[in-house]
Amino acid sequence: MKLRISDKWLSSPSNAAVRNWLIGSIVLAAVGYTAVTLAFIQAKFPGTLFQAQLAFRAETIKVQYAMLIQQGTFGAYITAQIIDYAWIFGLMMTLFFAHVAIARAQNNPGWRNLALSLAVIAPAIASADAFENLVSFFMLASPQGFPNWLAPVYSSLAAIKWGWSVIGVSILVVELIALLATRFGRRSNP
Repeated sequence: MKLRISDKWLSSPSNAAVRNWLIGSIVLAAVGYTAVTLAFIQAKFPGTLFQAQLAFRAETIKVQYAMLIQQGTFGAYITAQIIDYAWIFGLMMTLFFAHVAIARAQNNPGWRNLALSLAVIAPAIASADAFENLVSFFMLASPQGFPNWLAPVYSSLAAIKWGWSVIGVSILVVELIALLATRFGRRSNP
């Protein structure tokens, strides 16, 4: 089974439409990221984003939640989790349309097929974030009484998200370098 989008994406919709969708998705991702970052700052979370997501221990997370409740910013933290879905959706669309644009620009069939495959696979990075947030909502519903086993599930999804992010960005950089190499290599060889 070959996991990739159809070759029809190489010609339809128009280049202008793909460009506009890519720009729009980048804007949505940027606005979503900025909004969630500001909401996280407003919540005055006791620690860093990594400490929030990679605690793995229910006791640690419950202490963090208790501090948010004590300082009266627990609601702002919940708002940050909700706003995060704008960032997630923008990221999913950006990854999809970036790979479509790369596939369209790439003349090398191997690299083009890789980009068409990654247009399907890459949004999984953002879906790990969506599932992580979903688990967090179960924990946030009962900040001091959620089942302890949810903490390692939540942090594992966060670790998967961060790992995929590093891999995904690295692959995107390699694809862009390959695109430039095939474009300039073709021009320098008459």
